[in-house]
Amino acid sequence: MIGMKRGAGAMAQARKSVQALFVWVFALSIAGAPPANADELAYALEIPAQDLDGALKTLAVETDKQVLFAASDVKGHTSPEINGEYSTFDAMELLLADTGLVYEVTRSDVLLVKSNDETIAIGEASDQGGTSDSKNSQPALVLMAQNQTSIEANENPAVADRGAYDGESLLDQIPLEEIVVIGSNIPGVGFGASPGFVFEKEDLVNSGIGNMAEFASRLPQNFSGTINPTGIGVGVGGVSGISSEGTGMDLRGLGVGSTLTLINGHRLAQSGSGRYVDVSSIPLGAIDRVEVLTDGASAIYGADAVGGVVNFVLRKDFDGAETTLRTGTVADGSLDELRFSQVLGKTWSSGSALVTYEYYDRDNLRGGERDFVDDVFEDADLFPEITRHGVFASVSQGLATHSEVSVEVFASNQDTVTVQRIPTLPTVGTFDAESDLRSIVATLESDISENWELAISTGYTWQDENRERTLPGVDSSGNTVFTNNQEVRETSALTASILVNGSLFSTSAGDALVSFGVDYREDDLFSDILDASGASTSEIDQERDVLATFAELFVPIVGGDNGRVGLNRLEL
Repeated sequence: MIGMKRGAGAMAQARKSVQALFVWVFALSIAGAPPANADELAYALEIPAQDLDGALKTLAVETDKQVLFAASDVKGHTSPEINGEYSTFDAMELLLADTGLVYEVTRSDVLLVKSNDETIAIGEASDQGGTSDSKNSQPALVLMAQNQTSIEANENPAVADRGAYDGESLLDQIPLEEIVVIGSNIPGVGFGASPGFVFEKEDLVNSGIGNMAEFASRLPQNFSGTINPTGIGVGVGGVSGISSEGTGMDLRGLGVGSTLTLINGHRLAQSGSGRYVDVSSIPLGAIDRVEVLTDGASAIYGADAVGGVVNFVLRKDFDGAETTLRTGTVADGSLDELRFSQVLGKTWSSGSALVTYEYYDRDNLRGGERDFVDDVFEDADLFPEITRHGVFASVSQGLATHSEVSVEVFASNQDTVTVQRIPTLPTVGTFDAESDLRSIVATLESDISENWELAISTGYTWQDENRERTLPGVDSSGNTVFTNNQEVRETSALTASILVNGSLFSTSAGDALVSFGVDYREDDLFSDILDASGASTSEIDQERDVLATFAELFVPIVGGDNGRVGLNRLEL
């Protein structure tokens, strides 16, 4: 779990590492002397003294220039205050003074920052086979290409810092690969030997799905027959098993309790008496990508990851506004669907903020509207009526101490109405379930030193479920009577973790990396079934505390410069 809690930061570092090789090679092909018409316009600049990383980004924004630099090169450097009218190049000279860094202007007018003694470093970075952290292989490049007009560049998850400009982003002009950390606590190690898949936002939109429940049903590795909001055929044999209003991930069909479902690497309160995480409550408009590890990962994440891990990564660095409206219907029947989402985001030199709201509404589909349904089920629902509201908000801010603090808030309200038919009962019954899910997570990430990082995370998530049933029955005279009852469920999870990542020593194949930390979780579950009079008939109140410590080591033995024919990579 901790590796996933490291989530966005670790995964972004891994993506930057892979992007670096392509960007450096591309930069080498276009590098050269400054163009003859180099921009010498003066700009009114107000750049406060800060980390060099933030100062370069601010310069790119205020001068409408593309600035390309390796994060490892500028790390640890600070810049002086700039206040006045300067050309882009004069301002760059002031920012890089006393840093040992220089810059050159490529033929495409990109300001390329590099070390003063760097001669042929562009394109020479060692190849670790796509599994190395940015600290021991290619430098992670940051591209700020400003003039906030291009939505495509802003939304491209492959761009390290999503700026935009008139024309195509440098990173958009070249093919990129992406490495995601989902099977290790160590940034950059990636999936390892386990099979893994990444589904970007564009993949989800192009597939035509309207919600994450449909994504779960279309994923081949997921068995969607365990937990899904269908009506007919569910719950035969007893009241407690009737109807599932949510959708749970069940990789390999090993049971929903064997698949760990996360949002941004953090756990959510579970539905269904603590059995599964309802992925249908996650707004599709808030999704940046979905990462799926389809192999057992209990050694990394715990016993609830025996079947695999599914991590829903929500959008973060978005600048602008995006409105989505989707409507649809079936060819035969009354099932209509409407989805509306609004995304508002703002980025600045040292942080970002984002708010997403989504409304989803779908009508029910009766069995009588399909020829293949038996007559006994014609008044029952094939698909229930669903109304859902979802909100996600996040804010992150860099601090002067080489740290970043972030807060994420998620809230969802879902109402599901199902008409079901149980053959042993005289007529249909109605089930109305309302669920409220809330989650708040705060994270502090800090560079302890040049080679060591610390991440502290804490979160609280809770869910309230209220299920009302109207069940048919037969009295002593043979007449049909209806009985009402209610089930109330409350689940919550309090989490806290400390994670340390760093480099122990170097080998000829790269740096030996280590990760260790402590994780604590407290789960609470309350469930009660009330009869028509409101009296309790089956109360459950349980609590579980989990405390874990962990350590993980990664040692590259063969790779990069010491690779050889027949043995390109060997890792421990």
